[in-house]
Amino acid sequence: TAELGARLDAISSLGRIGGDDAVTALTALAFDKKQGDAAFRKAAYRALRRARRADARRQKETADR
Repeated sequence: TAELGARLDAISSLGRIGGDDAVTALTALAFDKKQGDAAFRKAAYRALRRARRADARRQKETADR
């Protein structure tokens, strides 16, 4: 459905943005088995990994300066 597509796009965007708030939200979405189906949780988990990698990359770039 269109709503599911919009939710998946929002999750993906959070993963690209990164940051503490995004990681917190994505962690809750990825591991809450009461809400959402398996595909939704998988998308949240992939976005969570992406956000963590982006944060690590930013920290490394900041440390290298």
